[in-house]
Amino acid sequence: MRIRGYRKEDLKKIEEIWLKGNREAHAFVAEEFFLDHLPMLGELLPKVTVLVSEEEDTVTGFLGIEDGFILGLFVDPVKQGQGIGRKLLQEAKRKMDTLTLKAFVKNERAVAFYIREGFTQASIELDETTGEEEVTFVWKK
Repeated sequence: MRIRGYRKEDLKKIEEIWLKGNREAHAFVAEEFFLDHLPMLGELLPKVTVLVSEEEDTVTGFLGIEDGFILGLFVDPVKQGQGIGRKLLQEAKRKMDTLTLKAFVKNERAVAFYIREGFTQASIELDETTGEEEVTFVWKK
């Protein structure tokens, strides 16, 4: 596996991973929410830093970051549990002194992952677009 920067030709696979990942991790959010937000990926990805994990020329995961804020970390569901998310996060940590992100409280797997990776909980707020509670996590070198 290698980690590299985003390329335009990654978009279709990233959209697939993003949609599958959101469906599985956020079953408590209406699917329409994710379908409505899917088109934004094509607009957003070229404007932010995106780290892409790749195996045998196939995208297996990605991490989007802007100004130290992790916009999303997604791994292809069939590849989860193989350390891909950790490697993407390690690369982001290598590049930044401080990282911040938000995760839905009900996404227990993600919450546990970020705690294991050394993030601390800063606050819990209600996400107005979904009506779900989100925890803000912070990591510092």
